Amino acid sequence: DGPILMHKGLRLIACLNEKKLGCVNNGVYKDLEYSDTVTLECEISKQPKEVPMAFIKDHMRLSYCRTIASIQGQTVFGRLRVMTRHPRFTLKHLFVCASRATSWENLEIA
Repeated sequence: DGPILMHKGLRLIACLNEKKLGCVNNGVYKDLEYSDTVTLECEISKQPKEVPMAFIKDHMRLSYCRTIASIQGQTVFGRLRVMTRHPRFTLKHLFVCASRATSWENLEIA
């Protein structure tokens, strides 16, 4: 286990089987403050949650790198870049990705 590189404003996504410490699976959270504990703000509810650093290591990942399966049923705020250069990428995948963006200006097909 190496050190965790954190900074204020870092966006993280929760990877959970069930709700833990007030965080939900695929919820996007912004780092407000950190030390031994981390104060996260939920992107939707804007409610702060304080979690231990070990929770970040075990249950969070960077929000800007998501799979197609992880965005199903979600609204993606901000820029959404779809990487299409994979032999198994289909039009169904493109539809799922395109339907998650909040506007067509935020969608980039690469």
